[in-house]
Amino acid sequence: MSQTAPTSFAETEAALTLYVQQSAWLNTIPEKHKQPRRATRGDQLPPLAFGLHLIEILFEIGPVKPAGMGGTLAIDEQDVYAWQCNQDIALSAWEARTLRRLSREYSYMLTQASEPSCPAPYVPEEYINAERRKKIADAMSGWADKLNEQRKR
Repeated sequence: MSQTAPTSFAETEAALTLYVQQSAWLNTIPEKHKQPRRATRGDQLPPLAFGLHLIEILFEIGPVKPAGMGGTLAIDEQDVYAWQCNQDIALSAWEARTLRRLSREYSYMLTQASEPSCPAPYVPEEYINAERRKKIADAMSGWADKLNEQRKR
């Protein structure tokens, strides 16, 4: 599969978001399980063409911080600023905003992924064969038919 370069910040951010969501999903221990999905599944992380430095920074800062009752909170401006001061690095406004947004996505996915039935945000193309594509297309078509019928009533 050939990877083409994103043409905008939005496309780069979307790719980074998917990467972070998949990472959180893999790192979550679902309810009534003993290990994170990463230890029991062979799922992959999506490829990244750009922005890997932001993923590295996010995990260096800590993608989330602990909240009461075992929950998590996204990192905030102070966390990003402290990291910049400690490292003597100045991030652009877009990079700092993106880090906070990625942290929110990671925190949200940690909560969602605690459900054992939570689907993976990313499924590699090679996992979706023709049979699976047809099943998905048939299911979506059936769902659309039902929705259209309900609208007619």
